[in-house]
Amino acid sequence: ALQYMKRAMDLLEHVSDRERYLIKGVYYAQIGKSYREKIKPYLDLLKLYPEDEKGNILLGSKYRNVEKWDLAIRQFERVLNINDKSRIALWNLVYIFMKKGWYDKDIDFLKKNKYLLYNRVRYHRYLSDIYTCQHRYDLSLMELQNVISLEANNYKNFELIGNVYYLKGDLTRAQKIYTQLIEKKDLSSELSGRFWIAHLCLIHGQYEKSKENIIQGIKLSEKSGFKYYELDFKLFLAYLNFQHKHFTESIALSKQAFEKALKYNFEENKVEAYHLLSLNTLKIGNIDEAKKYTEELKKMAAKIGDKRGFRYYYHLMGLIAFKEANVLKSISYIKKAINLLPYQSDMDDEHAFYISTLASMYYKTGNIEEALQEYKKVVNLTYGRLRFGDIYSKSFYWIAKIYQKKGWEGKAIENFGKFILLWKEADFYHNEFKDAKKQLITLKRVISM
Repeated sequence: ALQYMKRAMDLLEHVSDRERYLIKGVYYAQIGKSYREKIKPYLDLLKLYPEDEKGNILLGSKYRNVEKWDLAIRQFERVLNINDKSRIALWNLVYIFMKKGWYDKDIDFLKKNKYLLYNRVRYHRYLSDIYTCQHRYDLSLMELQNVISLEANNYKNFELIGNVYYLKGDLTRAQKIYTQLIEKKDLSSELSGRFWIAHLCLIHGQYEKSKENIIQGIKLSEKSGFKYYELDFKLFLAYLNFQHKHFTESIALSKQAFEKALKYNFEENKVEAYHLLSLNTLKIGNIDEAKKYTEELKKMAAKIGDKRGFRYYYHLMGLIAFKEANVLKSISYIKKAINLLPYQSDMDDEHAFYISTLASMYYKTGNIEEALQEYKKVVNLTYGRLRFGDIYSKSFYWIAKIYQKKGWEGKAIENFGKFILLWKEADFYHNEFKDAKKQLITLKRVISM
């Protein structure tokens, strides 16, 4: 594809102004130009032809990709003024309204445009996602049953059902669905099943079992040439090693993932890998090197123009400031990162990771009321905790510790109990589990006296 795009670029003098700008826009996206360079061809096109439907769609898509939601809404509404039946504009607005957290508005918008949005599978999937974000899991499952009736053989639909059961708290049924995905005679289905089984293991503190499934996923994706899955699994393994305090292994995996992302020109994966590399470097005590990596990440984020990269940057700056005992500055940076998060909308959300960092900072500095509020946010997340099961389950432990400090024995017992129930089959060497059992015995003794 890139070969022919280059050929098209060589022949630009033979096409119209409109076609020239469209070709440039697609080509610059392919070769990883900066955000400003990617949008310039479309801005130039729309100066000449402001009512060009395709140009407005492509510019809106570029704004959407870097989370400039209001600019993207403006572009797609402009498309609807040009063509009020544009399904591309309608679907994009459905997606963006979710990212803005306009869930009720989005449901009304979907239902109002039901007959224009003729893709019934996509329609019911979006409704399911919205209901999931609202904790309305039974309605979400009903929508996914509608999807199954229309498209029974697509493994993605069963993946979504498994995820809803996971968030609903029916972990046994979620595990059964993920296991069925692994057992299907389909490579994509097996990769999906292993990916989510590995995440499910985290909620139970089963890091070794999670690791086994990730390694299987890496082997399968490398063998099959599924590059996105390969990178997802490698970044997941780097995260797992980071959480497990195996920092040297995590650094090596982060570097491998970065090189792969560089080779494939996967921009989001590049910043994610660099974020993990910086986190690990900071954890082993090399602050100067962590600062260097963090500045490099900032340059990457500026080039891409994506808020995700800046979230990683502010997160790292917060951790560096905390390491240097500048508490106020560290909390300010983490809040900046959190403020850049979109609302919950899909399985890639990272809310638990950021919010738990802020909660931990508050706890370590003795601000237990603020810590309690942040940990409560974590356990009340939907999609924002899906990929961070260990953070979710540990939040009950920290909530219990805070209630214990406050002298609220009943609340402490309740939350230690929730944590122990989730981690009853955890890897044996976890200190949190041992401490939770010990504290629970002590608290029950105090209450009985």
